[in-house]
Amino acid sequence: MGLFGPPNVDKLRDKRDLKGLAKALGDDDAGVRDDAARALGDIGDPAAAKLIVERLSGTDDQAKADSGGAALRAIGDAAVPELVDGLRHAPADKRPAYGAFLARMGDTGVPALLEASSDADPLQRAGAALSLGLVGTPAATERLVDMYRADDEMEVRGMAMLGIANNKLPVAYDTFVEALGGEDPLTRALGAMGLGTLGDPRAADPLRRAAGQDPDDRVRGAAQEALDGLPR
Repeated sequence: MGLFGPPNVDKLRDKRDLKGLAKALGDDDAGVRDDAARALGDIGDPAAAKLIVERLSGTDDQAKADSGGAALRAIGDAAVPELVDGLRHAPADKRPAYGAFLARMGDTGVPALLEASSDADPLQRAGAALSLGLVGTPAATERLVDMYRADDEMEVRGMAMLGIANNKLPVAYDTFVEALGGEDPLTRALGAMGLGTLGDPRAADPLRRAAGQDPDDRVRGAAQEALDGLPR
């Protein structure tokens, strides 16, 4: 259809209009989005990858983000280098979106995220940590826990904590409770914050102990804040 109707996906595909198809992935009609994802897969041009991320970055609509992921998976392995380039070279505020869409690629995107998680640049590692949480596979989760426990940068460890907690990974509760008994105050504080983010009522007792007994005031404060936020 024309200017004020739904996008004509067939016409966009025939014209190989990558921008138009990427825009259609943000349409409110799920059928239009599905057709656009298939059309981008039919065209198979990896140049569409960055257009998809640019169009959908910042969206709070998970269905539209899922449509973007479907389009990238339809394009296939050829989309991965484009997403990796964006993860490395896009403006800093756009890089997390590239990592998130790498995660939506499924198994195809995991190796690139694992590589980014060991990058010399802490911003790369931090972005990879958030994205690995979206993947949730055993290899991604294992790497994420390692980053939380041992990365040299506090920001990266904090992002790893959020990657674990926000996605409620199966290891989250035990990882954070164990952290409360560790030697490093930062790990303990992040463990308390992670338990607060999880919102699991089972955390009440370990958080209460940490709030009352931990020798570090930062840990005590984080534990008390997390405890206060638990559902009653």
